[in-house]
Amino acid sequence: MAPGWHQVEIVLSSCEKPATVQQLMTIMEWKDRSKFREKYVNPLLEEDILAMTVSEKPTSSRQQYTLTEKGRRLLADIRKTS
Repeated sequence: MAPGWHQVEIVLSSCEKPATVQQLMTIMEWKDRSKFREKYVNPLLEEDILAMTVSEKPTSSRQQYTLTEKGRRLLADIRKTS
């Protein structure tokens, strides 16, 4: 099941400044890291909406996620329609 726009907006808003997957999970009240990555992080990375701050080391313990330009436009569009 795909996430709803409100959930996507929360994730995107949380990534306006770089955030770790743990920070995102806390905000979204998720406990299962792999399912969270599968449902939110990976699809947003694949669509070039989120970017990794340490892209050369995807599994880095210092990995954070931030909005791309495409992500900023999407967040602005979501906010306009909310």
